Amino acid sequence: MSAPANRPGAVPTRTSVRRGRRPFEEVRQAVLRAAAQTLFEAGIAGFTIECVARRAGVSRVTVHKHWPSRGALALDAFTDTFHNDLALHDTGDVRRDLHEVLGTFARLLASKPAGPAFAQLLGAAQIDADLAEAIRERYFAPRRHAVLGILSAARDRGEIPADIDVTVMVDMMWGACYNRLLMPGLTGTLTEDFARSVVDVALAGAGASPRA
Repeated sequence: MSAPANRPGAVPTRTSVRRGRRPFEEVRQAVLRAAAQTLFEAGIAGFTIECVARRAGVSRVTVHKHWPSRGALALDAFTDTFHNDLALHDTGDVRRDLHEVLGTFARLLASKPAGPAFAQLLGAAQIDADLAEAIRERYFAPRRHAVLGILSAARDRGEIPADIDVTVMVDMMWGACYNRLLMPGLTGTLTEDFARSVVDVALAGAGASPRA
């Protein structure tokens, strides 16, 4: 009779040593952590699936199975790392809401490693169709929709005149911040105070209520 598997000196059976497959969420988090580390250390130029897979302890096949390109993975790693900073809230006071969301956005992009990493993602998207689509569909589209919702609700409450094109307001406010992020040497820097000033100018130009 063979010795029990738990007896000292016994040879483990194949069943007792075989590891089960890691849960997908565990693998996903490991890949995203490794991807964030790689992005922040090496930049998008040094960001490779091979490096991420090695760091995460998974195969390249596993990574490719869930992310269509290295750019899409890099974007997911960025948004997963900073999702709390990118959250949007509608409190019913459009000026306060825009001060908060655009100010937080500016503060994040003015910091390291977030600012340089995001600027590189935007630059790489100009020649990476998969990354461009990921940024458009998974980053810009949902955030733009949420901000337009905040402005539309403010218009319904009478805080913003009914004839104002809120899509133009969004482009003006966020465009000003992206301009300072992507244009080195531009007078001034991207700061939270700058973002709040942009909000105030945009609301004043729209004829919004002066409520603080």
